[in-house]
Amino acid sequence: MKITRLGNPMSNHRSITQAIRSELNDELIQCKIRPGEKLLTNDLRIRFGVSLGVIREALSSLVSESLVTAIPQRGFRAREMSAQDLVSLSKATMGIEALCTRSALACGGEEWEKALKAALERVEQTPLRDSEDEEVIGERFIAAHQHFHEVLQSATDNQWLKELRDRLQTHAERYRYYCRPMLEPFVEAKLGHAQIAAAALDRNADLTVALIAEQFHRNVNRFVLALEAMEKEKASTVPRTASDRTARPA
Repeated sequence: MKITRLGNPMSNHRSITQAIRSELNDELIQCKIRPGEKLLTNDLRIRFGVSLGVIREALSSLVSESLVTAIPQRGFRAREMSAQDLVSLSKATMGIEALCTRSALACGGEEWEKALKAALERVEQTPLRDSEDEEVIGERFIAAHQHFHEVLQSATDNQWLKELRDRLQTHAERYRYYCRPMLEPFVEAKLGHAQIAAAALDRNADLTVALIAEQFHRNVNRFVLALEAMEKEKASTVPRTASDRTARPA
């Protein structure tokens, strides 16, 4: 993708940087840029047809989002992913989800209730798979599931909670893309939405949070198992160095 320069130089600089940041952001989330992969600034400069300063600015923005790691004297890399990191991310996510849920249930009005009922209807009517030939959960169902939870949390009046939730969800989405090839079929993905909606509409915050946590942990456990399998497979294919090998008797 080459960047076209138009208009005011200052606003043009910002829009160019944002466009590059947005494209790299999507590639990182979708794991087209693999975890741990080096992001070579000169290669990116040639690819986008911009200066190194613009590339570094875009990458620095992604560092602030924790999608990219900056290593002194060694440049930039896509953030690593692991089962342990996912567990930590999940604990943080569930903590924020609980706070958002309690706030939303306290603030939500009639329009929120209507939107939640519509979101529930959508997720219940969406097939688990995009086609009968697919073994993994389809993108349409995932979108409906995410929309349901976004609507559920949307009534919170705490902007900080919304921003933290969005940031954590970005990293959760990255793990979904990364683990998808290893995920087993999961019919239980359909479970829980109706119970969560009923508890939320009854303004029972404790029950709603508990039901979200139950659904959340079912999903997370699948991803952790997939990651552990990937890590095990990766470790078994890494060639040993000379120092790793033990001498065998003749």
